[in-house]
Amino acid sequence: MTKKDLVAKAVRVYLEQRRKDLHAGMVEALQVLDGSLKSDVMLLTGLTAEEIDAVGGIDE
Repeated sequence: MTKKDLVAKAVRVYLEQRRKDLHAGMVEALQVLDGSLKSDVMLLTGLTAEEIDAVGGIDE
């Protein structure tokens, strides 16, 4: 088995074992994202919409 094959198999096994966690994370992210810049900032920073507004908001 080559190193490339070993890594590919390890990645497949890891993804299979973490599938439910990864899916839950994606669903949560999609619930936050609505296509607005504010939702992007909320997801990236962990701030709430109210916290963003309290520091000046975002011009879209």
